[in-house]
Formats: sequence, structure tokens, C-alpha cells
Amino acid sequence: MKAWSAVALLFAWASIAVAQTPQCGINDRMVTISFGHAVTDDDAAAFLIRHQLTPGTGYLWAAGSPLSVSIAAAAPGSFVASVRAAAESARIAHRAEIMAQAGSFVAQHSRGELVRDLALAEEGKEILRQATRDDALVTRVRASKPLIWAFTVCAAPATLADITAAEGVEVTEGAVPARPEELSSRYPTPRVDPLSGAETWAELVKLARP
Repeated sequence: MKAWSAVALLFAWASIAVAQTPQCGINDRMVTISFGHAVTDDDAAAFLIRHQLTPGTGYLWAAGSPLSVSIAAAAPGSFVASVRAAAESARIAHRAEIMAQAGSFVAQHSRGELVRDLALAEEGKEILRQATRDDALVTRVRASKPLIWAFTVCAAPATLADITAAEGVEVTEGAVPARPEELSSRYPTPRVDPLSGAETWAELVKLARP
């Protein structure tokens, strides 16, 4: 029986809920503000401070499936740092889970099975891809590269109208923002994709027993 599904692994990568998203005040609306591209920490903080906004969820880009991080209410100036710290901690923890999955996979399947069964080898490759994505995100977070491309906020309608008119951002209500086209939906894994079944098994053994 095949042990791991690509769908389950993809969902594990998609969201980090460190805290429940705060409820808006009676006269406020919860909306998502999208810049259309990844912005620097300073630009994101300046935007939040300029409009006196308290965000709840940040949408991150790390060259792959969109990642959302929900945190407790934070001051505008510290929100991005909080999101980076939460994302790094969660990805490091997820990397440990992936290592355990690799160990279970090689315990259940032999090298010969992966050589003979291309579909099974592809499942093994997906575990390796997840580890690669986790490593890439942690690297990007630690390098302080542009990361956030959208976040949710609670704000009064008048404030939102001013933002839309002055900032050139997209403001949407009640839905996860659509990923901007310029932000690739796939993280390339050129080292993993061409592996043979035997090579995939060997890499999984390395991942499980570093």
C-alpha cells in the first residue's frame, strides 16, 4: 500500500495557524489587502503604520504554494518580524515531521519497489520536495528577503476607501486573495525531479537518518 499522498503533503505546507484571527469591531470590516508582489519588511510595516492597521494573517511567498500565517494581534512595526519567526519555527517543526515520514516510507518500501514502481517513486520524491521547500523558506526568512504580499486587517470603511484610492493596492472582502501571477505557484526542485527510483530511495534514507 502506498503510504503518503502528494495532496496531504501539499496541504501540510499551505497554512500556519499560530493564533485565531481576531474578530473585527462592530463598525469595522475584515478585508485582505494585496500588494500584488512580495514587499520588504520595511514597506509592509510602513504601510500598516501609515494607516494605523492591525493585521491578523500574513500571506507569504517563498517560490511555491502560497503560505499563510495567522498570529495574535501585533503592533504594525512588529507584525512582519512575528510572521517571520512563526513561519521559521513552523517550517523547522514540519521538516522534522518530513524526516519522520521519510523514515516510515523507507521502512515500508524497499529500494527495489521504487525501482519497479514509478508512481511509488514519485510519492517518495514528493517527500523530498517538501523537505526542499521547507529548507528554502527557512533560508528566505533568515535572509530577510521580501516575503509578505498580502495580509488581513480590520478597518473602518472610510479608512479602507482612503487606502484603495491612495495606495494602488487590491482590497477584497471574505476570501483568500488570489496569488499574483508574477509569484510562481511552484517551487522548482531540479535536484529531485530527475532522480531514479534507486536514487530517490537513497535520498530518503539520507533524509531520515541525517
